[in-house]
Formats: sequence, structure tokens, C-alpha cells
Amino acid sequence: MEETNVLSIVVHLLCEIRDLLQQNRSQDEELVDTADAKRLLNKSDSALYRMRKNGEIPWKKIGRKIYYPKSFFTNAFNS
Repeated sequence: MEETNVLSIVVHLLCEIRDLLQQNRSQDEELVDTADAKRLLNKSDSALYRMRKNGEIPWKKIGRKIYYPKSFFTNAFNS
């Protein structure tokens, strides 16, 4: 009986966290995934990794995926 209670609380909390993350994501700027970033910059995986490591490009990790702010690319191409 107690396990069911704990499980339902955990599920409820996870749903609340998911909803908050989705709200945050919609309020944040648009993001570009790694495949699109490679295509836009004409770079390989390893070159993009080096750019992240050297702080040459801003990035965020959400879950297991890495994203880049779309504004970085629009600003870079407008310069």
C-alpha cells in the first residue's frame, strides 16, 4: 500500500517537473540541435566538440542532447 503511495507521489512530481521544463523551454530562445549546428557551420562532430570545449560556441545540454542558441547563428551570419 505504501509503495503505491510513494510511486504516485514520484509520478506526480515528475509530471510537475516536466511541465515546468516545457514552460521554461517555451520562454527561452529557440535552440538548434547538433545536426543543424554542424550543417550551419559546415563542421564535423569533433570540430563542434572542440568549439564547445574552447568556449567558442554557447551550448546547453538538455537530457542527453546538446543544443545551441539560434541567436548565436543569426548573429554570427549577420556580422
